[in-house]
Amino acid sequence: MRRAFLVGINSYNQSPLRGCVNDVALLERELRGYHIRKCLNSEATKSNILTGIEWLTTSSKGDDSCLFSFSGHGAQIIDVHDDEVDGYDEVLCPFDVFDGNYITDDELSAYLNEVNRETTFEVILDCCHSGTGDRGDINLGTDGKIIKDVSGRFMDIANVFQEKLNVGKKLIKDKAKSPNNRITLWSACRDYETAADALFENYNGAFTFNLIRCLKSCQRLSRYSLIKCLEKNMRVYGFTQIPQMYCSNYDRFLPFAMNKSEARSLGIKLDVPIKKIIGTTIRHYLDKYDF
Repeated sequence: MRRAFLVGINSYNQSPLRGCVNDVALLERELRGYHIRKCLNSEATKSNILTGIEWLTTSSKGDDSCLFSFSGHGAQIIDVHDDEVDGYDEVLCPFDVFDGNYITDDELSAYLNEVNRETTFEVILDCCHSGTGDRGDINLGTDGKIIKDVSGRFMDIANVFQEKLNVGKKLIKDKAKSPNNRITLWSACRDYETAADALFENYNGAFTFNLIRCLKSCQRLSRYSLIKCLEKNMRVYGFTQIPQMYCSNYDRFLPFAMNKSEARSLGIKLDVPIKKIIGTTIRHYLDKYDF
């Protein structure tokens, strides 16, 4: 079973965005064969988002493939528990963020604890947790075109709420890197960078637009090759944000959203050169994990 829960929010009461609903449309077209639920704009309250995530996590079993994506504002709030190096905790901003509602990384991590250990689970966050304001025009690349109306997906709510958060993104990163599950975290940028909302053919998140572009170029790219493709595309388009991917060492070499049994049944080969990885060759690496 393939399931996806896609969230896109343009119509915030403050600092509205323009490309997040289009991000959902791009992903929906790409995720063929998925049972998809969407949550857009005013529907995307904290309660509704968590209900959708719960639908994914509690219903997962065996070789299922699940995907959760969030396109919208990210934010930072001062960390008082001294568990963040930069002194801030990161949050996702639902539509009702200015009613005092936001989704912390430890909340998301708690839901991911419910995911079946054999389920392939992709988490895509096209939002940012740092940066300010408008980024102006950005050069498209070698053809000299210009991407217009580029702005950051960052919302400054640090001085709006007095609540303090607990644990930052490190929880989800560590969970994704663990060999005990099949969770992959895709992030539009590093913690201190801004994720761009920009005009391409339509308004989209720069990360989501280029993710789909890379997937269309080769459906069977490993996650390792996909993140490299993403990094290259972002540079070509002139964006300074650097996409991030976190997963177990094994899952780095499987195609996006594909579990081990699917890859084996299709006879998919890893698209990386034969070289040493963690003290063993690729061949020994595959034998170790019974690929």
